[in-house]
Amino acid sequence: MKRRSGRRRTTSKAPTPLAALMREQGRSYVWLARVTGYSTTHCNAVANGREAMTVRFAKLAGAALGVTEEGLA
Repeated sequence: MKRRSGRRRTTSKAPTPLAALMREQGRSYVWLARVTGYSTTHCNAVANGREAMTVRFAKLAGAALGVTEEGLA
């Protein structure tokens, strides 16, 4: 079966502590997007290590999840 994009899906980085914390608290990317002002796509990419977490994002997500910025690193 031929892939539509011709590219293999790969994730080079493991999910971050953010993803584990969200799973533990039962939070969704839609919720995180709503409270941070970022898109669900961006939140998913950051949580799964496909995009870097900025200081601003870490502050907003940490405040929403009740942890410090360092707790998300």
